[in-house]
Amino acid sequence: MRMKRITSMISAVLMVFSLIAGIGIAPKAEAKVSIELPKTTGLYMAGWINTGWDNNAQKEYVLTDKDQNGNTVLVDHDGNHIPYRDSDNPEYLTKGISEGWGQVADPGERVWFDYVDGKKVTHVTEKMLKITHLDGSACNDVTLSGFKDDPRLLILKTKIVEPVLLTYTGGKKNNKMIL
Repeated sequence: MRMKRITSMISAVLMVFSLIAGIGIAPKAEAKVSIELPKTTGLYMAGWINTGWDNNAQKEYVLTDKDQNGNTVLVDHDGNHIPYRDSDNPEYLTKGISEGWGQVADPGERVWFDYVDGKKVTHVTEKMLKITHLDGSACNDVTLSGFKDDPRLLILKTKIVEPVLLTYTGGKKNNKMIL
């Protein structure tokens, strides 16, 4: 009788843990994040990065969702869109290029780039970016490489402390940014 009771208790505990584990790993329904995209076509950098943690795989990843147009966009833990830096007044795409100033990023910083054109958002990877000195000459002292756990997130590595020109090779309008 005592063995039956112990077996029943163990079974009940295992069922509860299974239910909890099942809820934690259930697939997330695709939400539609309603956002307002920048009106100016161009290369944008996320204002900040929010990450989650996959305990089963021991990996860190950026949080993304789909917007109302089907674009993958960065979100915070509450599902709110993380805006782009200076998207309301992106003078770094025009005036900044001609005057030699742009966005700021620190060595080792995690960055996320998108190219926005109308209602279409294209995530920009390191292979889509060309890094040069401001005069257009080759720059091998600054690199962007995919983060080991989530390669959509880029890590800035630099041996110099000076502005560089990033050019998104997949776009023609406002496709440059000084970093």
